[in-house]
Amino acid sequence: MAGSQIRKFFAWLNQRDGWAGVGPKQLLIRQLQAEDLYEIPELIQDFVNSRRDLRKGTIRNRVSFILEFFRKNRCLLPEGVDWKWFKVRSTVPPVQGQLTAAVIKDAVGGLPLRWCSLYLVKYQAFLDTKRLWWLKG
Repeated sequence: MAGSQIRKFFAWLNQRDGWAGVGPKQLLIRQLQAEDLYEIPELIQDFVNSRRDLRKGTIRNRVSFILEFFRKNRCLLPEGVDWKWFKVRSTVPPVQGQLTAAVIKDAVGGLPLRWCSLYLVKYQAFLDTKRLWWLKG
């Protein structure tokens, strides 16, 4: 998954003036030899601004993958440049949860008693599956 996110960034980057044909290796070299250390972070911000058709969480994930690419390749960006540094704006509204108690009651109602108890504990305690198995432990 991370590879596809990086490929999308490079596809976008290669359409920019002066960045055609730049691959991962060339990008790392350009960052290491750059006089302006903020050139690449500003490009990432432009990439973020171009993706307003996605939800904020998706955009943040893409930024995290790009930053992880630099970190894994030991090419440090300027201090303080992390995913919070980027201003993420989106035109897509956040997902609204619509899971109500009535929906859970209907879903759990037809289950055997053991599974009914298990799911009710999970939802009443707001547990994820990992914590639920720990509780069962």
